[in-house]
Amino acid sequence: MKAQVSAALAAFLLVTTSAAAQMAPSNATRLQLAVTGTASMPADQAVISTGVTTTASTSAAATAANGRRMTQIFAALRNAGIEEGAISTSRVNLRPTYHTDANGDDDEARGIVGYSAQNQITVTISNLSLVSDATQAMIDAGATELNGPNFGLVDRSALVAAARRNASSEAQNRARLYAESFGLRIDHVTLVSEFSQPNVYDSGSDIVVTASIRNAPSPPLPSMPIAVGTAANLAVTATVQLTVEYTLVPR
Repeated sequence: MKAQVSAALAAFLLVTTSAAAQMAPSNATRLQLAVTGTASMPADQAVISTGVTTTASTSAAATAANGRRMTQIFAALRNAGIEEGAISTSRVNLRPTYHTDANGDDDEARGIVGYSAQNQITVTISNLSLVSDATQAMIDAGATELNGPNFGLVDRSALVAAARRNASSEAQNRARLYAESFGLRIDHVTLVSEFSQPNVYDSGSDIVVTASIRNAPSPPLPSMPIAVGTAANLAVTATVQLTVEYTLVPR
């Protein structure tokens, strides 16, 4: 029997097709276990989202001001040791701004008062020692929004595989324990089911820089220290949940 699995659900179902699985002994006992396996690895990259919002009376002026500021940010990142390939545009937006009513809501009936241009980028840093300098460089260059860093892994496949192995080992250990406790032995596995996509939890911190802070005329902004920490507190963790069914028989 061939198992067909939906990739959208990221699940798999393994069913044995041996004669023993289809014809369990009359004195067999079915054991079904739900187990969880976890694994952790040190983070090897940081992702920061940053950008610029500018306003002006015309769309052209707002866009031009935004372009000048973003050019400064790109240059600052390169000077901080960030390669161009690590920078990608995630959002560009241009919209009109309106008079507001007493509640602070847009009052479009009173017409447009100007335009707001927004450009956001995502910066992926593989050398964690550069995180603090890159963050400060973006702020100094005029970033009005900054979120991150979120620490993660470039390739999560090894981490997920380790979590799957740990879940499998946990199932085997528990099955042997139950079998021995009831004077039985494991005959074979009849079902293995993984619940949905394994969960991977990145380490992160929340740093938010707003336009009001950035536009403060004096004194100059203090430096923005980023503590990268140790592998222990920058661990990325994967969790896998399995349902495993065994057939147990007398010893």
